[in-house]
Order: sequence, then structure tokens, then C-alpha cells
Amino acid sequence: MPLLSCENNLKQLKTLCHAYANRFGGPKSQFPTATGGAFWLTLAHTKPPLVDNTDIFKCPSNPFPSDVDSTDYLGPAGDANSLKPTDILGGCRHETGPNEAVYILIRKDSEVLRLSEKDANPYLSQLKK
Repeated sequence: MPLLSCENNLKQLKTLCHAYANRFGGPKSQFPTATGGAFWLTLAHTKPPLVDNTDIFKCPSNPFPSDVDSTDYLGPAGDANSLKPTDILGGCRHETGPNEAVYILIRKDSEVLRLSEKDANPYLSQLKK
């Protein structure tokens, strides 16, 4: 269940990116320019706010509380506005067993990928904490 909830959170965050672009992104409707987790946190600190429920910034599989000044999600390593639609915009790592992990990744075009650590490895350079 946490994997599905994590996917849903990433989809909601991606929707918030479009809301941000429409409201704050200027004539070119640009996404935030921050990188890493700060990319997502930009969405939490707008005036007026884009989101009331900051729980979407916390991965459901993380047992530790987070607040609006932190996020469990990886964000883009560079300016999201220069990404191609198939580039990875964000993601999260989930431990699935000893020495095993699954990554939930979301592309700029909103497609969600669920990949083993081995299969996700080529994409991880596109992300940062």
C-alpha cells in the first residue's frame, strides 16, 4: 500500500507543478527552478498557498514525521524547465528487503515508473535530494 500511496503523492505533486506554472510561472508557464527536494518545497511555500495538505510531501513508507520544510522526495538535479517530457522529474526509494529496493519515479510527462534499483540506476543521475 505505501508504494501506491507514494505514486499518488508524486502525481499530486506533479499536478501542483502545473498549478504553480499557471499561477506563478510567468508568460512561459515555467516550473520552479529550484533543484532536489527544494523543487517540491517551492510548491509548499507559495502565497497564496497552492496546497493545504502538506502530507503529500512525505512518503507514506517513512515512519518519521516530516514538516513543510522537508520532503522525502527526490527532485530534479537541474532546472526542470529544460527537461524533456520523458526525463525524470522526481522520485522516491523504497526498501523492499535485505539489499533490495524499488524506486517510484515520475517523468515530466507524468508517467509513473516503478523500477528495481538496478533498472532505476540509469535515471538516478537526473535526481538529487
